[in-house]
Order: sequence, then structure tokens, then C-alpha cells
Amino acid sequence: MAVASLSRALRSLSLSWPALLPTQTAGHTVLRSQTSSMFPSLTCSGWRGFLTTTCLEQNRNAWKQREKYTIRPIGMKKTGGRDHSGRVRTHGIGGGHKQRYRWIDFQRLRYEPGREEQTFEERVMEVRYDPCRSAEIALVAGGKRKRWIIATENMQVGDLIKTSGTIGRMAVSAKEGDSFPLGALPVGTLVNNLELYPGKGATYIRAAGNLYHCPLTLILSVLQVTFTTVPLTLIPIWLQVTFTLSPNPDPYLGCRYNLYH
Repeated sequence: MAVASLSRALRSLSLSWPALLPTQTAGHTVLRSQTSSMFPSLTCSGWRGFLTTTCLEQNRNAWKQREKYTIRPIGMKKTGGRDHSGRVRTHGIGGGHKQRYRWIDFQRLRYEPGREEQTFEERVMEVRYDPCRSAEIALVAGGKRKRWIIATENMQVGDLIKTSGTIGRMAVSAKEGDSFPLGALPVGTLVNNLELYPGKGATYIRAAGNLYHCPLTLILSVLQVTFTTVPLTLIPIWLQVTFTLSPNPDPYLGCRYNLYH
């Protein structure tokens, strides 16, 4: 009985301002206006979702908030279709299967300190499934670092892949998985992971099964390329790409296809 009475008493409480005497009204009005400007959320009648924004911002895109690269899987927080305010913006989105993000290094031409402008090799340590993309990924190691990259079709554990940023007078003889500037590859090379801006990392041709057969024409340090969506595009010859080669005309060439995605 006492618990029920206490519950009814608590439900009768409100967040409204207490009753004031006529002599206190003027001073309290000034204080209330100052408090409202400093803490606008305290004047609302209900505090539903008062801490929702802060909680969601702390859990959203945790991998983007990291400054140091890591190969360890990073936890991902499901939004459930809610935005930063906590309100449902897209209906029909549930929790889904738990996933962890692997930080992919799309900038293949990343020199180690003290070894700038030198061709370097890396060994493939692991090729595995990635729940966050359609292509498979590969863990490569070279020097004092390890990193995740997009795996090509025939990439296997133990392969040595080469990365260079030099454009020589003669076309290079590359193998699958190597990364060179476009101007260093022969005409007709199958490539993927194409940069949009030099040194900014791969932007195009990253999904599973994607590649590009380059009928290239050299015009004053610019490559004339014909894409499917853009009839004629001029791109710089120093953009970094990944070399892809496979003798079979398979629809899943290029980036290695993820059968379980």
C-alpha cells in the first residue's frame, strides 16, 4: 500500500516551474530567461532522448575516429535506421548480423620512413572473407608493417607483390597483384583499384568482379580512356592502379569475388 502511494506521488510530479509569490515573479522571470538561453534542453516538458545524441555519436563510425592504423577488426555499432538525434529516419532496418570492420589501405604507394621513392615488396600472409564488402581482402606484410588490401582473383598466400611509383621509358612486366602508375603499364593491361587523385588511394574498380581493359592512347602525359559510363575521359598517367591478369574470360575477374557476401 505504501509503495502504491509513493508511486502515485512520484507520477504527480512535473518538470514545471514552482508557484511563486507576486513579489518574486519579476526576478524569477529574468533568471528563467537566462537559464533557458544557457540550457535550452532544461525547459522542455519531457527529457526523452536527452542523452541519445551523445551516445550515438560515440558509437558511430568508430574506425573513422582512429588516428593510428591497425589490422585488428574494429567493432561496428548498428544504427537501426536512426540518425544522430535518435529518431528513426529509415524504417525496416533492424540490428542485422554483428560485423567487424577491417581497415583497408587503399593507398598502395605508401612508403616507409627512410625508403621514399624506392620499389618495395610485400608478402601475402592471409586471404579472407570481409563482411563489409563484396571482394575478398588480403593481409600483406613488408618491412615493419602489416596492412589489409583488396585481393585480386588469383592471389594466394605466400605471393610476393611489388609496388612502385616510377614511370620508366619502357613498359614494365608486372604480375598479378603488383601496383604501378598507369603510364608504366603496357597498352591493354587489365587493372583495378584505380585512383581518382594521385596519392589519395583507390576510388574506382574496387568491387568484386570489376576490372578495366585499358585501350590507352598517350597524349601529352594524359591517358585517353573510354569508360562505360563516360565516353571519353582524360586521366593522368601517374595514377596508381593494381595489375590484374587471368587467362580465363570469367565474369568475376579483377577483385577476388566473395562467395559468401
